[in-house]
This record gives sequence, C-alpha cells and structure tokens, in this order.
Amino acid sequence: DLTCVDEFRSKHLPTLCHGEVQCETATLARIHAWTIPLEEGKGPVHQRGLLSERAQLSGEGSMCLSTDSHMSFVKAWDELMLQDWNLANNEFAVLSAYPLSTSDEQVAGKKSYINLCGYFLENDVPRGATGGTMFPADENVLEVPTLTMNWAAGQSFSRCHAERNVPVDKELKWMFTGEEVNRAVRLWSHGYDLYNPSVNAVLHNYTDAKQSFWEHHGESSAMSAEQEASEVRIKALLAGKQVDGGFGRFGLGNQRTLEEYVEWSHTNLGEWGDYLRLHKLSPAITQASSDDFPGSNVEFCRSLQRRPVRDVNALLKSATSM
Repeated sequence: DLTCVDEFRSKHLPTLCHGEVQCETATLARIHAWTIPLEEGKGPVHQRGLLSERAQLSGEGSMCLSTDSHMSFVKAWDELMLQDWNLANNEFAVLSAYPLSTSDEQVAGKKSYINLCGYFLENDVPRGATGGTMFPADENVLEVPTLTMNWAAGQSFSRCHAERNVPVDKELKWMFTGEEVNRAVRLWSHGYDLYNPSVNAVLHNYTDAKQSFWEHHGESSAMSAEQEASEVRIKALLAGKQVDGGFGRFGLGNQRTLEEYVEWSHTNLGEWGDYLRLHKLSPAITQASSDDFPGSNVEFCRSLQRRPVRDVNALLKSATSM
C-alpha cells in the first residue's frame, strides 16, 4: 500500500517546494511517520495514545494539531489557525471542534465556524452534541474563539505543551464514546481552556464515517476484557474515583476540580445528576428522547466565563517543563 509519506512526496511536496531539492529534503526530514500492525491496534484512543508517546513535542512556542483520518485543509490553514489561536489571548487555549464537512468546503475558512457545546449521556458516558455550522452575523465584526466544555478528537490545536502535559490515555482500549470527555475534563482540570475556533480551516470527509475497528481483533475474550476495563476506567475518572494501579499520567489535574467542571459546564458526567439537581443547575444539554443526537447549546457556551486556576505560577511553569 502507498504510505502517507509516499503520497505527500509525490502529490503535495512538488507544489509546496516548487521543485527545489533543498526545500524538499528539509521538509521530508521534519516528517515522522509510524505504522501500527492491524493486529496490534486497539481502537482510535489507544492509537492516539501511542502517538502521544512517540511524537516529538519539544520546542518552546511550538504548536500541535491533532486530527482524525480522511482530513482536508483550506489554503493557508496554518496561518488561519495561528491567527485564531492568538485571538484567544491565552497561552493555555486549546481550539477544538468537530471539523466542517468537505462537502461544505464552499463555506470554509472565515465564512463559517462550528459551535460545539454540551454532552448527552450514551450508556452513562457523556458524548458530544452535534456541532452546528454557524455564520458570522456581520462580516465587519471580528469573530473570536469562544469557550466551550467540549474537546473534539477531529480537531485540536494548541501549544504542544498541552499534548505533553495531558497526553491521550493509551489505556482506553476499544473505546469510542468517552475519549473526548476524558480529554476535556483532564485538560480543563490541568488549567487549559477549551475554545471553539472561529474559523473552519480543517475539514473532514464524513462520506463513509463509521466505527468498525471492533472487527479487527485477535481473541474476542481478550478484547472484551480490555473494553470492560476501559469502561470502568473512564467512568471512575469521571466520578472522581480511582482504579487499580491509579491513572498515572492520565489522571485529572490539580488546577481545577471535577466539581468545578460540572458546576461550570452544567454537565452530568454520568453520576452527577443528583449534584446538578442539588445545586439547581439545569443541564446544558437536555437528554435526547429519540435516536437523534441533540444539537449544541449555542447560547450557553456564549455565556461561559473562564474559571480561574488554583496556582498561576505552577501553571506557567508547566508550559516550559520538559
């Protein structure tokens, strides 16, 4: 099969470097690619976690973009994302939302943005609401990133210290629902702030979007045991409980608490329904009564204010610690 590096070398590098050999050599030297044998893959979270271990994240001021497969990008996407990230005026900003569909590329760039705000419960684990495509109300008014409680695996743009300090949990094997809320609460409790980008620079081909990784496994009993352990793990973290052996690097931070996240986001993380009722907090998303996924609560996220962290100096230090 043609590798992604081969595809890049043959189809995109000539256009990028205009045939200049020195440019092509220097560009290829900066690309690192890893493959995982099919029989060793255990779902998207596990594989993203393995990438977290392998990726070179050094360099103060470096930026990281994490995406899914089947992606596309608008022209000068990196400049657009950097401009948008700077508009947040926050070293600890993580821009994240479900990408715009490639079928809607005619409204990509600054012509639209995605609002992703809120979770609903799927088997007692929060899953992100359906993102809404929004259009600027006034082209003369500068749109800026807006706070959200959501993190989306399809598009996450931040300083690389966010990836280093809050790596993807490779122990969440055979999981789909749960990855995003896991990363959201961990990033937020470590002091990072989640924002919806105000541009659509990254796109995704949803034509054949389906989850079939469960079909590629070895011993079924082994997969079932690992999947059950993953479900126990995610539910324990969202309940503020521990698991055998602890979470290690994949646990919550100490800059903000889980209770603060629930109160701030009005989100039931699985066992927090009584807490919300006790504190008279209406869920940001009403639980779906049908098979349709609920949409984002646009106005709720527009009302969010950044929650202070426990120790500003420690947070700043974490951005430079290697």
